Parts: sequence; C-alpha cells; structure tokens
Amino acid sequence: MRAAALADYPHVVASYPAGRLYLADDVLARLKGPPHRVAIETPYFVAAPWLLKDSDRVMLLPRIAARALADSGGLDWLPLPANQLSFSYRLIWHARAHRDPGLGWLRQEVLAAVR
Repeated sequence: MRAAALADYPHVVASYPAGRLYLADDVLARLKGPPHRVAIETPYFVAAPWLLKDSDRVMLLPRIAARALADSGGLDWLPLPANQLSFSYRLIWHARAHRDPGLGWLRQEVLAAVR
C-alpha cells in the first residue's frame, strides 16, 4: 500500500509522542506521504484489535507487533514498502514507580536482554 493511500484512512495512534509528532507521522513522513487523520488515540498497542476490528481504521505498528495483534484479534496486516525504516522501542513507567526495587530489577533485565 502506498503512503498516500494509507493516509486516507482514519488512524489509531499510540499516544506517546516523540516531541510533537506521533510515531505514525514520522513513518508517513519518511515514506514521503501526507499526514494521517487521527481517529483514536491509545497509550497501548495491545488495545489495537478492539479499536480496529469491524472498522475502516488502520494503525502503523512495528512488524512484530502487527503480526501478534493481527493473530490475536482476527485482523489482517500488510507490510509497508519500506524495509529501511526502523522503530525504536521504549521502556515507559510512571514516575511513582521509579524507585520500586522490583521494577528497577525488571528494567535492568529487559535492558540486558536487548543489548
């Protein structure tokens, strides 16, 4: 699917922006496409199946997440024509949990696993 055609659909977007742009804006911009129309914002990728099912909405996701969510939610997915695009993963937690020793251990384990 071309980026211009993708932008015609209402989008579900993950609402943790990098600066003022959403991840979907950045991907479409790097594909030289127009900006998307935000239909729904969610802080969680995992909410996608319920927000996309039986609608004309789309969501731009990393390939691994798209496959997993499509399989679990009875959805279809298509790869973008841009294998050169990358995605940065982020660990996000609430400030009140920053000093929790158990969550600190978990963050260190995740970081060690991806290094």
